[in-house]
Amino acid sequence: MGNAARKFRVKRIAANEVHADNIFVNGNSIAGGLALGASEVVDLNGEADALVLDADADTTISADTDDQINIELKSVDHVVLKAVALADSATTTNIVEIAATTPVDTTGTNEHNALNIDLEIGNASGGTNTVNAIKIDNITGDAQVTETGLMVGTGFDVGIDMQGTKIDLDPAGTTSISAGTNDTIVIEVAGATDFTITANTLTAASGSTIATNTIAETTGASGVTVDGVLLKDGGAVFADAATIEIDTVNEATSAAGVTVDGALIKDGVIQAGQQDDVVAITGDGAITVAPSSVFLSKGSAAAITIVAPTATTHDGYIIRVVAISAQAHVITSSVDGFNAKGSSGTATFGGAIGDSVTLEAYQGHWYTLAKVNVTIA
Repeated sequence: MGNAARKFRVKRIAANEVHADNIFVNGNSIAGGLALGASEVVDLNGEADALVLDADADTTISADTDDQINIELKSVDHVVLKAVALADSATTTNIVEIAATTPVDTTGTNEHNALNIDLEIGNASGGTNTVNAIKIDNITGDAQVTETGLMVGTGFDVGIDMQGTKIDLDPAGTTSISAGTNDTIVIEVAGATDFTITANTLTAASGSTIATNTIAETTGASGVTVDGVLLKDGGAVFADAATIEIDTVNEATSAAGVTVDGALIKDGVIQAGQQDDVVAITGDGAITVAPSSVFLSKGSAAAITIVAPTATTHDGYIIRVVAISAQAHVITSSVDGFNAKGSSGTATFGGAIGDSVTLEAYQGHWYTLAKVNVTIA
């Protein structure tokens, strides 16, 4: 043999084949066990199930495949140790493989673990100590290699079950994710709880900030509600009696101004929405009940009519009527008249350009806010 150490093969010998009190191999007695000297080596020579450990001969250690050790229990390989594969061998190498087939359970509550680590912690009296059930040490990276600390294959119902224990994410151990309470996920940053997730709800702790560029609605056309304010399609809908406190509101389109409840605010001037409609009547005609400025231009006295406003619906409507021709125009309100008269009434212009009357509707009546050279009857 090339090995400088002495080797010998061990063959299983039946009890009826031995007829001596002691057997000596190279001066070593094996009657009460085998003791090897410093230079002796036991060579099992790849024999399958060569080293038998239990009485019924179904628990063995062998290396019948080159560069591989099989630990067999009940005639089934449970632990397999392999050498690292040669470079470019296009194979997957499991240095340590635990291979087991679980039994077919039919009753009871059963748990089968391929690997169970059960640690008992001593009572340390000093020092800074750490106990790790499994430690995956640092690895030196390689640009051509993807390094993974822990990989869980497919087919598992649960990849990792933390049983409520937190997962530390940073080297300092102050940033973590945990679920110590059922149905609640706690995200801790810098040693303090920042966010809590429960069913359908993400809660940011007081003092925490959610920074994002976009918040999009989950359901189309439903918008997003923030503390009771509905944000939808670029607009905001506030609850009744809500107060908006703001220092500046700027127009989105240059020179367009900003409209608040129908009132246009533009270039530092409030232009009431009720004054937006401008109506020109060039002959006889009727004034529509709508916030407006009406200009009368007939070359002779125009006969103008206006119906009574509708209570509540038209309350606050303001109509300003101006004569731009020097004629004695007459406005008739045939049912209620003016200033709650209760019967037909008239507003007669004095015949000069600039004569005017301003009417405001309230609870079914027209009241005169102002008049210039106009007689109410």
